[in-house]
Amino acid sequence: MNIRKLDLIEHNYKEEDAISILEEYFDEWSKDEDWWCDNGEVDVNVWNDEEDSEIWHVFVCGLVMMSNGYYETETSNEIDTFQFKIEGEL
Repeated sequence: MNIRKLDLIEHNYKEEDAISILEEYFDEWSKDEDWWCDNGEVDVNVWNDEEDSEIWHVFVCGLVMMSNGYYETETSNEIDTFQFKIEGEL
């Protein structure tokens, strides 16, 4: 049996943290249907709504540190989720 030890990463997440990532990487996620990014404490996933391309979904989850010292996304560790809509020119 192969057992991995995973430790949750401590974070002080605020919604503004995800918004800051979205602002910084707008050129990347706005051209991709399913985009991921992490800031060392949380992982941010952005995807486009299938029915309305102006609506974007954001899922923020925590990272875990594996026994080998590497970080991994832990999607079951949901921290935040929200939607936003882009209308017209930015």
